[in-house]
Amino acid sequence: MKANDCASEGFANGLQGLVAPHPPVSTSTVATQDAFLAQNAPNPCSGRTSVSYRTPKGSAEAELVVRNYYSGAVVLRRAVAAGEHTVELNVTPLAPGIYHYALEVGGRPVAHHNLLVQ
Repeated sequence: MKANDCASEGFANGLQGLVAPHPPVSTSTVATQDAFLAQNAPNPCSGRTSVSYRTPKGSAEAELVVRNYYSGAVVLRRAVAAGEHTVELNVTPLAPGIYHYALEVGGRPVAHHNLLVQ
């Protein structure tokens, strides 16, 4: 595993909260396959950044969760509306560094990206 490979490192370290082995596929799990999370813009950022996302129709509650990339500590958890939207995040309180953000639908991460705060 590469040291800077967030996708493999994040899942290996449990940053998304997944537990292996995964539970059997259910209707609610299949519905999350239509979810989408865009890379934030601007990135790197300071002050504010925008994130676009889409949750499946009729999906369960959704949250945008931002974690410290290295410690996995949650620094922001925000409930978001189902559907296709763009939200603005205030990153002013965050220390400069690398963060990982994920779209969680029904408590399960469905997409993730990195965010650099200057």
